[in-house]
Amino acid sequence: MPYPDISMKSVEGDDALKNVINAPNRYMGKIFMTELKDYAQNENHNHLYEALKRKPFVVPYLKHNIREFIKLIDSLMQKIKTTEPAEMIMKLRETLDYDRWIAEDDIPSPDDNLIANLNELQIAASKYKDIPFGQSSKTITISG
Repeated sequence: MPYPDISMKSVEGDDALKNVINAPNRYMGKIFMTELKDYAQNENHNHLYEALKRKPFVVPYLKHNIREFIKLIDSLMQKIKTTEPAEMIMKLRETLDYDRWIAEDDIPSPDDNLIANLNELQIAASKYKDIPFGQSSKTITISG
């Protein structure tokens, strides 16, 4: 689950950002990531999340999507030490409407294999009390 690692000022944080920036679709694909990397290098930002927070965007839907993404990540970071992993997964699923995004028929169903996998992940995560910061992307990855 790479979301908690995004704000890390490290290669792992950059990798986590690349893994989730466009899942669900925020219209920030390869061209966007190339532009963000170039901006980070040109403006001497060491990490992509830092660059994302500082880069000016002109296109209205991008500004909105980036603002919402940053708000989500910052909110997660505030709660990381007090939120159990299963609860964090549930919040991500609800906030991102993730089940609908990965559902085969655009309507989540318990019979959908990907939804079933997420349910199993959430049940398995309930055995843990905390998320080891900086290691979440190495242990669990949720992607569509």
